[in-house]
Amino acid sequence: MSHAPLPDSEVLRAWRVLRLRGPAAEALKPGPLRTAIEATARASAKRAEQRAAAAPFDAKKAQANDLD
Repeated sequence: MSHAPLPDSEVLRAWRVLRLRGPAAEALKPGPLRTAIEATARASAKRAEQRAAAAPFDAKKAQANDLD
């Protein structure tokens, strides 16, 4: 399953989140490192999406505009 490459900004964001060492320019070069970072970023986004979908909807909080 081939995905379109992520934009450089997303790759750099994942680089920072993963706290990887070395120059960030290495993450932008095509190759196995970028592929791994992109896969990690996609998996993280998918998990966040699943957590958001599983959260129960609280009508009282929504009506009070309490989004914290």
